Amino acid sequence: MKHKLLLLIIFFSSLSFAQSKTESKEWIVEKYNEFKRVNEYSNEFDLNFENEFLIIKTYKSLYKIQIKDIKKIQIKKERWDNDDKEGWSSVYFYYGKNDSVEITMSSEFIESGYKKRMENALLHLIKLYGGNATIKKEAF
Repeated sequence: MKHKLLLLIIFFSSLSFAQSKTESKEWIVEKYNEFKRVNEYSNEFDLNFENEFLIIKTYKSLYKIQIKDIKKIQIKKERWDNDDKEGWSSVYFYYGKNDSVEITMSSEFIESGYKKRMENALLHLIKLYGGNATIKKEAF
């Protein structure tokens, strides 16, 4: 009886309720599309995943980054100046030795409380692919 109980405990403790790679990718893309920054360049920006790669399209370039190679993530609210009341949210991906790429979303992304959830989803996805990223904090 004790052995059966022990086997049941081991079996149920081994079940994971964390999001899968696919679920994490889908949620990240869904939130990006929901809060995508709308301006004259909007149709020229995109974020997607292809197998183990993060694909970011900007109006100038196409980036294909191995998810496990992302070392740091930074999400912050930005504005042109103090008179810019709306601003936008930026997500920075740092990879390689000194490389980075940024995607922008509306200011409502952070205001709606998604910053921490997005950080957690990205860190979880990177870990699932064998990477080890951290959140880049601002100095002050």
